[in-house]
Amino acid sequence: MTYQSRRYIKILVLMLVILAIVSMPKINRTAVKLSEEPTETGQLLQRSPRSLKDRNQFHFDPEDLTLDRMQCRTYLPQLYMEIERGIRFWTTEVNITAAAIESAGAQPFCSTLQVRDAKLYVKTYNPGGTTRAKAIIQQVASVLHSMPIHDKRSLPDSEFVVCVADDGVHREQAGRNGLPAFVLARHRDDRSTIAIPEFGFYSWAEPKVGAFHHVRANAINFDQTHPWHSKIPRAFWKGAVNGIDPAGVRANLLSVSNGKVWSEISTMSWNRLKPGEPLPMWEHCKYKYLVHAEGVTYSGRLKYLLQCASVIIMHKPDWIQHFHHLLVTSGDNQNVVQIAGPAFTGLGSSVESLLDDDELACKIVRNAVSQFRDKYLSPAATECYWRELLHSWGSIQYWNVSVSGSASVEDFNLMNTVTWNIR
Repeated sequence: MTYQSRRYIKILVLMLVILAIVSMPKINRTAVKLSEEPTETGQLLQRSPRSLKDRNQFHFDPEDLTLDRMQCRTYLPQLYMEIERGIRFWTTEVNITAAAIESAGAQPFCSTLQVRDAKLYVKTYNPGGTTRAKAIIQQVASVLHSMPIHDKRSLPDSEFVVCVADDGVHREQAGRNGLPAFVLARHRDDRSTIAIPEFGFYSWAEPKVGAFHHVRANAINFDQTHPWHSKIPRAFWKGAVNGIDPAGVRANLLSVSNGKVWSEISTMSWNRLKPGEPLPMWEHCKYKYLVHAEGVTYSGRLKYLLQCASVIIMHKPDWIQHFHHLLVTSGDNQNVVQIAGPAFTGLGSSVESLLDDDELACKIVRNAVSQFRDKYLSPAATECYWRELLHSWGSIQYWNVSVSGSASVEDFNLMNTVTWNIR
């Protein structure tokens, strides 16, 4: 073989090697790394299409209504304690049955809703003369509408009861085992009901508080133009007392604050409103210290107050809302001030301590804004809570959910009732 021939063969071999390398399939090392990324529990994360971004690169948007269930669990991991407690009760202590749900739905101010193929139906509607039930129905409809398609496909059918009375399900009517109902707030001794984001997280129309997203946006805008040092250094609360203070908490608040230089605490009457009453919720943000007091049962004011960059001062609650386990009353992560009590006994010394220690007050505010306004009391958190609740509740029901005789939420919205005559 001549030198020239050997040279051609070497060139041909080299070209074949290069061609083979170029033709080899590429390994997406980034995709491998992401698919094998462990979660906090050490399990491999089964990524949804949207969550293929590295978690460190994903910026949690508190206004995002499209998070899937896994993203909700990742970015809001502490949100679901109330759901887990309620599901544990209805699986380990009492077995959930269709008959129990029917009994709950027959209680005053309780409506029965159904989810079938990720669509919402209204089986019974008992509004109790307010817009509360309708607001919660719209909440759930919105949650299902914006739910990612892969979550819709895995969502089990379910039937559940929503009760909108201040005291949820009357304990004397619930019996020994309680009733399976979703309530605005539950008494701390009630283990059978589950607290939900109540109607005000959609809108509280009657007193013209308005839509939650409107209150929230105005509070954020107010704080952007009113920094901490410009806020009024007094404790503020203004509310009704007569007829809606069975535990005497509000009367005690008025008593211990009367005549104090740090106090701007007073009463109002819904039947005889004066000019400027009620104060818009976002204007509460102009005070450094905002007092929260329960009323007939719970008070729906707390979620609004926590939209302000102010220190929230409260007594130990008897009624539990879905986010109350996130309230921290001491330590480095303190985000509210809780009065030792009983009721508001000791309020004066607490306010004076805050006035003397502005650094502590600022720390509490920073923690509260970070924990609640930026995360757990955001529109995204409300959507996430409902999605987890609907999935968890449906997963423990072992009967077929029939929507025969129920109204689709679309028909319900048009007719404002479950049944009607053809005209």
